[in-house]
Amino acid sequence: MLTAEFDPLADEGEQLYRRLLESGVQAQCQRYLGVNHGFFQLAGISLAGRKAIQDVASIIRES
Repeated sequence: MLTAEFDPLADEGEQLYRRLLESGVQAQCQRYLGVNHGFFQLAGISLAGRKAIQDVASIIRES
């Protein structure tokens, strides 16, 4: 689960993450600071976007 500091849905995303954990679902959550909703799609111009892609790729490689 990726959330952004300035996303109006960040709290809901993190609540979903907690509910997944409570239900026994293996999950990870990371809040990226200084960015808004959709930052992941801006990896070409956003350091946080590039970091998020790298983080997700690392998780996929570990699976």
